[in-house]
Amino acid sequence: MGFPFTIEDEAKLLPLKNARLTGGTIYADCPFCGSKGALHISVNKNMWNCCACMTRGVNNSGGGRTQLYAKYFNMTNSEAYHNICDLYGIEKDYRSIDVDEPTKEEPKRDVREIDYVYRALLSILTLSDEHKKNLRKRGLNDAAIQKHQYRSVPVTGVDNIVKTLLSYNMDLKGVPGFYMLDGKWKVNFTPALAGILIPVMSREGYIQGFQIRLNKPIRDSKYMWFSSQGKECGSSPGSPVHFIGDDPLAKTVVLTEGCLKANVAHELSKYLMNKPMTFVAIAGCGQFNSTKKALSSLKEYGCELVYDGFDMDKFKNPNVYRAMAKNFDIAHEVGIRMEVYRWNAIEIYGNFKQNTPYKVLINDKDYAFYSTYTNHKREFFDEFFADEKTGRLIIPEPILNPLHPHEDVNCKLIDVETGDYSEFKMNVDASINRCQDYTVWQKKGIDDYFYSLVRLKNKQQRKN
Repeated sequence: MGFPFTIEDEAKLLPLKNARLTGGTIYADCPFCGSKGALHISVNKNMWNCCACMTRGVNNSGGGRTQLYAKYFNMTNSEAYHNICDLYGIEKDYRSIDVDEPTKEEPKRDVREIDYVYRALLSILTLSDEHKKNLRKRGLNDAAIQKHQYRSVPVTGVDNIVKTLLSYNMDLKGVPGFYMLDGKWKVNFTPALAGILIPVMSREGYIQGFQIRLNKPIRDSKYMWFSSQGKECGSSPGSPVHFIGDDPLAKTVVLTEGCLKANVAHELSKYLMNKPMTFVAIAGCGQFNSTKKALSSLKEYGCELVYDGFDMDKFKNPNVYRAMAKNFDIAHEVGIRMEVYRWNAIEIYGNFKQNTPYKVLINDKDYAFYSTYTNHKREFFDEFFADEKTGRLIIPEPILNPLHPHEDVNCKLIDVETGDYSEFKMNVDASINRCQDYTVWQKKGIDDYFYSLVRLKNKQQRKN
């Protein structure tokens, strides 16, 4: 049968060192013997070999498609085929290279049965120190990390995980991520899918599925679904909607992209708002079926206002902007009010003095300010400080004209102690703005925005 991918596609999934394409051949350091430039991958012939391994008489020192990937990850060619298809989202042909009959995929199980298996799976897995550190950098404390049940995707011992689940008398048929291969149950954890396992929660508190935030993006994708679509006894997770909030009947909800972003923003809102914000997350702003499903559910449960909390590049990326407009059309169709949640959080890189207040004068008229709640009382501040860990100056609140966000806003960054200032321009169309002394970096996510506010609030409290 024909392969739905090339050996070049296969090679892109491997961490090959010093890879270069010359005359239809990819030359790279051999990942098995370490010889520099010894690995030759023929793009035209879909073949590969290591001349150094062949000279030493090493077995399997060359071959065709799937064999390089299989040897690197120590798996069968059949497993390699399935993994490569999964990673590239190839759905037209999930057959084993040894089998001509199409595999029988199972319907997805009831969410309560899926939840039962997934919670057992989480009890087996752990979270690595590296991933815990990554989550802390996003603004989550250890209690929140434990609450959201993050785990690390294992890269070894995956067969033992399945054996343990089967010893619990778990029925894995139709549970996304599990499948049968050559008469044995498998779990779709591969080294290429190494990353943070993120539970996708329903309003009722059931685990509907998992997203994986990859350690190394695949074809520019940072996230993948935990899935066994197209595999024997496997299933697709679909694109479930994630709910996070303290009030399942919240009247105001923020719609955003990505479970992790929603979780972080919700947890940080506890430190900033009089009442924590409720979030609903879909896989992407272009997931219109998921958007309609989410908005219809919110309407049914009495929600009155939905904020569009997608990343702020919606104002400068035409594709994202069109998707945002479509979401507003869907909201109108469903009969629920939607508004844009705006921010323009920035961090300024430069040589800033610690504990020295800075102000931002906008168009020579008004000072930028931010607000937060302390003991249920809202307070306003117009002084900004450098972050102690990064040394960057945090400016979280909008520095733009809400009616004309694409127009430049003239700003002066003023050292309150000396009166010295630097000028820069701000608008939503540039990720990076440079002024005479500093580099201004925009933070596009609502989670970044809230984390900027939290760090400023902590700084202000220590100052007082």
